[in-house]
Amino acid sequence: MATPENSIAQNICLIKRKIADEYVRLCGYGHGRPEKESKMDCLTLKQIASQLGTSEGSLKRSLRIERNLSEDMKQLLDEGVISETLAADETKIVVNK
Repeated sequence: MATPENSIAQNICLIKRKIADEYVRLCGYGHGRPEKESKMDCLTLKQIASQLGTSEGSLKRSLRIERNLSEDMKQLLDEGVISETLAADETKIVVNK
């Protein structure tokens, strides 16, 4: 049975993923690379991660989950049915197909 604490933690993970994805996009990045049409000097993913208070690896993992995981799998992650590690592993399978 899910506790209120687990539910809050799951919502925080969802919000962090969405914020990271949107912020990286606003900084001029597409899927891991600066957009060609971006006129601004792009920050590196390491700099963006630092601004978000996370590591570059965690940021890349969150972006991979948000951008590549199916909506059904994201829902299972957000409900706590699957772990973030399993979700990240699943995105590697999807990307490599």
